[in-house]
Amino acid sequence: PTPSSHHSPLTTHLSRLRISFVQGETPRCLCRFTSGAVGLCDLSKRTWQRFGSAAHTDTVFGAAYQPGAPDVLATCSFDGSVRLWNGKTGKFAATLRGHVGAVYQLAWSGDSRLLASGSKDSTVKVWELKSRKLKEDLPGHADEVYSVDWSPAISTSPSMSDMLMSESPNATDIGSLSRKAEEAAL
Repeated sequence: PTPSSHHSPLTTHLSRLRISFVQGETPRCLCRFTSGAVGLCDLSKRTWQRFGSAAHTDTVFGAAYQPGAPDVLATCSFDGSVRLWNGKTGKFAATLRGHVGAVYQLAWSGDSRLLASGSKDSTVKVWELKSRKLKEDLPGHADEVYSVDWSPAISTSPSMSDMLMSESPNATDIGSLSRKAEEAAL
């Protein structure tokens, strides 16, 4: 085969990989694969650790470490689930189910007690970490939700501590979605 037509197994494998660099005491990167696997590479030690046997069954699209707690990692996948892991050991902790389509992105609330997920099913779901249960289902998009994020509110009132923002190609009323998310955070 010619060099341009030949793909080594490594090249093929890397073409199905997403990498996120992890902030912390040691240089690490989180690797997510189209196969559903998740792993952590310690760049200083040059070691690789695959996360648990409870891998997703389809492409892992998003991952987010809990702010201030590098031992809690959430991942989301085209398989429609959100999974929680020990971000240091790779041990599986829980599966959060409720979406009926691919889950594209995750975002932790500022106080780290809630996790938002945006999905192909046109919803944002808000999960409570402590109970590992769905706290709020936030429909209101006419299309898939590709992006979610929490941002500090202008008011310092405890009831206005966080607001949820989301984005879809045909977003409807983000203001009412934010107010509903704020009520869910109470």
